[in-house]
Amino acid sequence: MFFDFLQQRKIGNQLKISTNLLTNISDASDKVEELVKKLYRHLDEAGADKVFKEVEEHAAARKFFEACSRMPTPHFDKSVSLDGFDNWYDYVANATGGTVDKHQSYTAIEWDNVGFMVKWHDMNSDAGKETKARSEELQGRFEVAKALDRAVIKTILDDLF
Repeated sequence: MFFDFLQQRKIGNQLKISTNLLTNISDASDKVEELVKKLYRHLDEAGADKVFKEVEEHAAARKFFEACSRMPTPHFDKSVSLDGFDNWYDYVANATGGTVDKHQSYTAIEWDNVGFMVKWHDMNSDAGKETKARSEELQGRFEVAKALDRAVIKTILDDLF
């Protein structure tokens, strides 16, 4: 019992240290980003904002496709165009051979007995709030990806899949 307490305390301390290190890394990353932006603005005052916007859009699209790559899907068809889809989950279902299943209490993408929750229809529950936030974030990134040049999308997809 006492050894369990000591072990839990040790793990708790390690988690605090890890959390602190991650916070420090995040802060340092933000500072480096701001420094690079200031330096680049100094070099290219006229085009800097355009470059920054482009970099942010590419990053958002990459994050969308990275999220897709972590879904429990058997494959991802890179040839499926983003055009013609209004929401991210219809696109993902089409590109992965899944189906969008709209039940009474939730909507999910399903592949052979495996599913990925798109949204709970009960938005008052914690699960509903969490899936709604995740879905809205993916939708925003999907919209950014749709607006990008197809050559950029192809490069991202080739890197990830």
